[in-house]
Amino acid sequence: MAEIDKGFVRHTSHRSRFLEECYLCKAEFDGKSDIFMYRGEMGFCSEECRNEQIEIEEEKERIMMKKMKASSRKKKSNSSSSSSSSAGDKRVAVQYANTTAVIT
Repeated sequence: MAEIDKGFVRHTSHRSRFLEECYLCKAEFDGKSDIFMYRGEMGFCSEECRNEQIEIEEEKERIMMKKMKASSRKKKSNSSSSSSSSAGDKRVAVQYANTTAVIT
């Protein structure tokens, strides 16, 4: 007799819940009404619930993008202030622990 992978059983039983209740409001599906799918793995009881989830995810993505842009700008700002030099100037400013030293 083949051994059953309990991780697989747990995974598949968890995955099958998406057709039993609305992902957002948790209303149980009656088997007679339409199920509105999103991203192939989330079932919703109505277009309103699905659209609300889409808006939630889009807002999360906007926030994440803002954080990434702010982090990128901060890194660029730190790298440009920590080492500045020009072609004719061989001085380098190094900033470490709130102290700036100019090396020539």
